[in-house]
Amino acid sequence: MVNEQAKANLERDRFLSLVSNRSPHWAVKGHAVRLVKDGQLSYTAHASTYECSSRQLTPQIVFTVRDCGTEKMKRIVRTLPLADGAVVHAKPLDDSTARIAIVSRPFPRTVRIRAIDWVERTYGLLRPAIEASLSALMQPASTPDVQPAGQVSERSQPGGSCPVCGQPRPSGYVRHQRCERAAAGAPEVSEPVLPAPWSRYRELVARVEHNEVPGQRTQRTTSVPVRRESAREAVLDRCGGRCENPGCSGMPSDVTDAGKPILEVDHVRPIAEEGRDHPEQMVALCPNCHAVKTRGSTRHEFQQTLFKVARTAHQRAMAG
Repeated sequence: MVNEQAKANLERDRFLSLVSNRSPHWAVKGHAVRLVKDGQLSYTAHASTYECSSRQLTPQIVFTVRDCGTEKMKRIVRTLPLADGAVVHAKPLDDSTARIAIVSRPFPRTVRIRAIDWVERTYGLLRPAIEASLSALMQPASTPDVQPAGQVSERSQPGGSCPVCGQPRPSGYVRHQRCERAAAGAPEVSEPVLPAPWSRYRELVARVEHNEVPGQRTQRTTSVPVRRESAREAVLDRCGGRCENPGCSGMPSDVTDAGKPILEVDHVRPIAEEGRDHPEQMVALCPNCHAVKTRGSTRHEFQQTLFKVARTAHQRAMAG
């Protein structure tokens, strides 16, 4: 029994150490990792092994939200975007503070990396959702704008409208990539019209997951990460011959000797850092974007963007 508990403690410490290396940088304090921010809508979030044994990990994230009474807490919980079997435990600590805990389903210790991914993904998803709910609850209700028939309010369009073509643009961007090139006087590059081989993509992903062993390396004199060609093929099928960076300034106009686009498939998080050799964490990048992701001064922020891009593209392809 003592030996089993010692194994559990070692596994918990290993889990917390790996979480602390993720973005944002959490600080290990006791049996948890914590991230604290002060402000009008301040919160304290921490991720810990809610239950830990030698066989499984059950991480949780706890948000301690100030300026949040019982009614606000209940309304926030109803709007939380949850997935993967997560469970919410919420309770008021006093008249102006509430604690909202999101507890994951158990993960086998052999797939520790997925538990760590869950912490990072859930925090990134829920923090803005909670802050947006608090902001909405503080604002008085307003009368919605009345638009003429057939017109859509610009505020209801993701990111507003592109000033060049007038079409909805991605959130966070001033204009579309093609309009950016046109504004700079570059020749128009037509977007490829390719079939969506989602059935082949799903087949390749199933092949990857069937053989996947997280952190596995080939048995050589040096420890070489395992990379599967099926995962690379799936990403190239998914991208449709285009760089998956939404802010890409332009693909190379040339092609390979085989007539294929010049793209490089890259792991958003290196396998050496316990990244997965799986399309959900891999992207196809043009040489310029690949260099920025690897050596650019903004590479850490860029990698977080690519995590979302890879996950969204994978989910869309799997949904067909």
